[in-house]
Amino acid sequence: MNSGLTWAEEVSKLLVVWFTFIAMAIGVKQSLHISLHLLPKKLPHWLDRTLNLIRDISILIVAGVMLVYGKGLIEFTSRSIMPATEWPGSTLYFILPFAAVLVALEVIVDILGIDDDAAGIDSGFNHEGETDADS
Repeated sequence: MNSGLTWAEEVSKLLVVWFTFIAMAIGVKQSLHISLHLLPKKLPHWLDRTLNLIRDISILIVAGVMLVYGKGLIEFTSRSIMPATEWPGSTLYFILPFAAVLVALEVIVDILGIDDDAAGIDSGFNHEGETDADS
């Protein structure tokens, strides 16, 4: 035996990258991204909505850049092979356009004001150990 798993480092790197981009999409969904609160919280409703729209459009532009350049990165790295797993090098970057689509969908849902009941979904996960009799 006298050796470790040769593929473990590659697979762990792949998982870290994939989970990071999935977490980014979740962060956009729950507005967990870094923001500066330089303005008072008691802005007029129209100004608050305008600033939120500017934020959403900026995030949508970033998602578009991720989608376009992610596709290019996949095409560029598809000819290389990861040494231990012998998977295409593009496997590492498949998540980039996928996360871009998730981010764009979340921003569009926010712009259109569609209620996705995120609070209800979160409360369902917070009470997963309870049964109907406990509630």
